Amino acid sequence: QPRPGHPGSLSVSQSAALKTFEQELGRLDALPIGYEADATEEEKLWAQVTLTRYLRARSWNVNNALTMYNATQKWRTSQRLGDLVDPSSSSYFTFDERDAVAEAGWSMYFHNTDKLGRPIFVQGLAGLDTVKLLKATTPERIQTNFCCTLEKACQTRYRAATQARRSLGDTTALIDDNFMIVDIGGLGMSTFWAFKGQLQGLLATLDANFPELSGRVQIINAPWLFSSIWAYIKGWLPVGTVDKIDIQGADYKSTLLQYIDADQLPAFYGGACRCSEGCQKSDVGPW
Repeated sequence: QPRPGHPGSLSVSQSAALKTFEQELGRLDALPIGYEADATEEEKLWAQVTLTRYLRARSWNVNNALTMYNATQKWRTSQRLGDLVDPSSSSYFTFDERDAVAEAGWSMYFHNTDKLGRPIFVQGLAGLDTVKLLKATTPERIQTNFCCTLEKACQTRYRAATQARRSLGDTTALIDDNFMIVDIGGLGMSTFWAFKGQLQGLLATLDANFPELSGRVQIINAPWLFSSIWAYIKGWLPVGTVDKIDIQGADYKSTLLQYIDADQLPAFYGGACRCSEGCQKSDVGPW
């Protein structure tokens, strides 16, 4: 069932806030795709998914959500994000150095879904070598790849995950966020300090322009000194995001299996999935 605060499960006050938000954006001619007169109910639902993300991110304060939403639209225009994720555009972004970046210790990929039907989004940072990483790519391309990955997820993955859940008989299912695994095995203070600016930039972009995409963040393989690193990272995040984060050391497998069926989880994380081309590359899932 849709969770409280999500379309299909809004309180009276939340429904009123959404209505006011829609009216204000309509007055500014800034409503997202899905509010056209000939839009289907499903298209309007996903437009409301977008708007309620901003409302939840700003505790249902319409004025604050409006400020955030308008800032995002300006950012999207400045980045030409629509062109970057459009295969027919000459500006379509491809991350050809993906394998080299993975060899440097950073892999980013979607893989199957959790028990609630949410896409599993993996950030593998174990053994990150920042010197090798920045020989393979640039901070700007890392940022662009991150943004394009999230934008494509909003366009396709959550909708596909929703349809897959509905096909099982859960006709009111709505999957609009993910289960994120962040593997930081071997991440030391020197690596953190070298990567701190890049990480802070990615988190700022996520918070400002892709709000409420993570339903749960499971950090695994946290080294003993991670408490010092976490003190910095926590200060960069909204309180609502911090509340969704759980941190585990090397003994994390039973925790992951509470949320993810074994056949959906890569074997190297304690599951039973062994994709023939490698789970990091298979992009397996209902999308």
